[in-house]
Amino acid sequence: MLPSAPIRQPLRFLFLPAAIVALVAQCAVLWAVIAGRAPASSRHRSARWADIAWVVLPTVALIVVLAVTWRALDRVPVVSDSTGITA
Repeated sequence: MLPSAPIRQPLRFLFLPAAIVALVAQCAVLWAVIAGRAPASSRHRSARWADIAWVVLPTVALIVVLAVTWRALDRVPVVSDSTGITA
């Protein structure tokens, strides 16, 4: 069951800064790998593309999870007055 609208608002204020921090950190990791500054960055071209892929894939996954979570905060539960059943 999702929280009611007054409770969801503080959740949004907690989620947004956490999401921004996570995205900034992930972008910093991505930048370090692309720029070749990460300690484990490879010098060989094919290995470098593998390094970049292993950073881009979690970045995309993070964006998908954050988007799904944000949309879940916007859903309004339907509650029957007579039975109290949430649909």
